[in-house]
Amino acid sequence: MIVDASLWTLLAILAMSAVTIFVRMFGYFLMGFMPVGPRLEAGFRSLPGAVAAATFTPLVVQDGISALVAIVIAVLMARAGRSDLLALCVALAAAIAIRQAGF
Repeated sequence: MIVDASLWTLLAILAMSAVTIFVRMFGYFLMGFMPVGPRLEAGFRSLPGAVAAATFTPLVVQDGISALVAIVIAVLMARAGRSDLLALCVALAAAIAIRQAGF
C-alpha cells in the first residue's frame, strides 16, 4: 500500500512525536522531586486499570459480545498466572468462535 502524505502532514506527525517525548521525559524528571504519598501511590496503582478500561470500552461497544467475552477470558487467564501470550491466543480463538457462531 502506498501512502500519499504531504510534507505538512509528516511535519505535523514529527512535531507531535517530539512534544510527546518531551512531555513524558519532563514528567519523569519532575517526579524525581515529588514525595510519593499514599494517595499518589494509590493513583499509580489504579492507572493500568483505567488505561485498560479506556482501551477496551470502545472495542466492546463496536464489536459487542464477542469482544466482551474475549476480554474477560484474557483477563481471567492472565490473572490465573498463565502466560500472557496463551491468554491472548485463547481469547482471540474465543472471539473468532463467537463471531463464527453468529454473535
